[in-house]
Amino acid sequence: MNLKQLEFFVRVAEEKNISLAARKLNIAQPPLSRQISMLEKELGVDLIRRNNRGIELTEAGQVLYEKSRYVIKCVNEMKEMVLERDKGECGQLRIGTNYSGLALLMEKIQWFSKLYPEVSFDIRLGRHNELMEALETGELDVVYLYSPSFERDNLRYHVLYGSDMVLIMPAALDPAPGESSISLDDLRNIPMCMMNTNGKFWVNDEMLLNECRRHGFLPRIVAQCNTAIGALPFINGGVAAALLPQDFARRFSNQNIIIKNIEGFSAVSYPTLVWNDNTYVTRTLRLFLSLYDIQTSVDANTTPDDDNGDAIEEFSIVVN
Repeated sequence: MNLKQLEFFVRVAEEKNISLAARKLNIAQPPLSRQISMLEKELGVDLIRRNNRGIELTEAGQVLYEKSRYVIKCVNEMKEMVLERDKGECGQLRIGTNYSGLALLMEKIQWFSKLYPEVSFDIRLGRHNELMEALETGELDVVYLYSPSFERDNLRYHVLYGSDMVLIMPAALDPAPGESSISLDDLRNIPMCMMNTNGKFWVNDEMLLNECRRHGFLPRIVAQCNTAIGALPFINGGVAAALLPQDFARRFSNQNIIIKNIEGFSAVSYPTLVWNDNTYVTRTLRLFLSLYDIQTSVDANTTPDDDNGDAIEEFSIVVN
């Protein structure tokens, strides 16, 4: 049994399909199948069962999968620590975000890249729950999200700022040209694109819907999507308006797209960085967080001298 075999097995377990795992690993299927068979022969147990949909893990396979992920994580952390000791500011920074957050992150990434050109970036785009799970398992170093809706004891949160929710719309749909805001009643005649994930409207959209209900009407929802960036084609195409964070909306406004406040309605989104104190907090991650004036807990194996004597304090922010 070797590390490469464990990495192969983990990929197969996660893809639940040997052919798909082989493509992701950029190898042919027969050699991958042989590696799994060699593992089973060495351990004397069946690790997978084949079915019509692909494969599923046996009880023994599930144990090996969980332990293999832990071993691989430890090995990767060890490599990172060794590289840090040898080269200083280097290594890889694994950042998770959604499509909406990527544009807002790029300024910091570009600045960080100029300061530390030896650092490479691995950017994962995904949904909220997927990114948080990857953070908990150590597959990501830090996640950038709008308004995380829960807390976990092993995660640390830092709210960057508050961004007011505004209506971004095609100029052709503007009921009050030249005005900085519209009334809530104006929404009766504005087609809307609403944010919806797994059948649930996002919190701020639900707040707006409730406010409209109190005024005796519901907006005309002509489109729904699960990312803020997904609303842009409807706005650019003159089809609908959307409720989006102001910092995001400002990046896409132009003479044909305008931003309006809604009178009598207030909601705020909170761009937030999240990282995991239960995994090895690399020096690369600490340097990146320092761009936001964030100090983190230092890993137990790291001494203050490793950071030029700077005092590091534990940091935790509660997100409501």
